[in-house]
Parts: sequence; C-alpha cells; structure tokens
Amino acid sequence: MIALICLAAPASAAADDDPWWGRDKALHLSVSLGLGGAAYGGLWLTGDDAPEVKLALSFSLAMLPGLAKEIYDDGQPGNRFSGKDMLWNALGALVGSGLGYVIDRLFRRHVGKRLTSGYWGLSSWDWVSCPGGALRNCLAPGA
Repeated sequence: MIALICLAAPASAAADDDPWWGRDKALHLSVSLGLGGAAYGGLWLTGDDAPEVKLALSFSLAMLPGLAKEIYDDGQPGNRFSGKDMLWNALGALVGSGLGYVIDRLFRRHVGKRLTSGYWGLSSWDWVSCPGGALRNCLAPGA
C-alpha cells in the first residue's frame, strides 16, 4: 500500500498547487491520526485479536476515509488524486494506530494484571481471568 502511495506521489510532484506543507496536509495528518487511535481503541474494547492484528486493522480503517476523499477529489473538475495527501494520511494513521499499540502493550504489561475500577460495575478483577484476555469477555453476561 505504501508503495502505491509513493508511486502516485511523483505524478503530483510537478504541480505547484499541491505543496508538501500545505494547510490541507495538517488536516490529513490530524484526522488520520485521530481515526487510527480511535480505531485501535475500538478494536481493543471489542476484540480478542493480538495487538499486531489490531495495529494492522486500525491502520487500514484509518486510511479508508482519506482514500475515499482522494478518489472523490479525482472525480471533481479541476481536482485530482493527491499522492502527497495519501502520504500524510498514512503517516497520521501509522502514528495514531502506533500510539494505540504502545498504550495497549504498556497497559497489558503494567496495569492489566490488576485493574481496580468502578467502571461497568466492576470493583476489582484480574485481567488474566478474562477469557481470552479481552475486556468484553469480562463484561459479557455470565462472566
């Protein structure tokens, strides 16, 4: 996927109306970053997948809106698909998903063994007692 983005970049590199540091690049970066982090957080709450799987899925999910926007832009008169925008989308998605991954790994290592909280009616529980190690399994009926 990154290779395709890089291949698209030279086609738009000659254009002066699509600078690498334009205002829209900050928007692409920040929206993709937020989506990557939110997607990882959602996957953390709902899935049993390994952190590496969540990282790949959250990155992919965060890239979809940016890709859809660029495809839409390509169909508009006077506009085109921007490889530069996609590169900023990829960077934001990678950072957002990566932060989720790092937080997940730190949580599992330092906090996950014993979580004391009043959330969801739980006063105290052992992380390792959740089937599959997933929060949703501890919150399921009968858990």
